[in-house]
Amino acid sequence: MESVGMDSTATVSYKSIAYAAKEKGWKVGIATSVSVDHATPASFYANQPDRGHYYEIALQSPI
Repeated sequence: MESVGMDSTATVSYKSIAYAAKEKGWKVGIATSVSVDHATPASFYANQPDRGHYYEIALQSPI
């Protein structure tokens, strides 16, 4: 199982760069040539224990 934005045990979430910027009041957007719920763009904003949780990843999208 491959997690997104979490430690290797999928129990600790990391703060993403997108949310760190948003907390500073910066505008945030994700530009991608693949689906926004794909693991690569999701690594900039999502925290999920399994990269296959596409629906849950999409719900976390800052867009």
